[in-house]
Amino acid sequence: MGALMIGVTLIGLTRADEHPPRVTSHSAEYCDVLARRVELLLATAPQPPSVGAVELAGQGRRLCNQGQMRGGIMRLRMAP
Repeated sequence: MGALMIGVTLIGLTRADEHPPRVTSHSAEYCDVLARRVELLLATAPQPPSVGAVELAGQGRRLCNQGQMRGGIMRLRMAP
């Protein structure tokens, strides 16, 4: 039996839609990738990041390092 295929018509794509969706999981690897992305965003921001963003990023990294992936990823996603 073949794979199930779902047809999608792409109309009016915006720049954000040009990249295919990513499959994520609450893994240590994803947490590390996300933390590096956030650190890069904060480091290259045109204006200094807010104290709140920096604190959320730090909390997220710490939680991931402690094995609390869901909480860490949640904070990392809210940081930028």
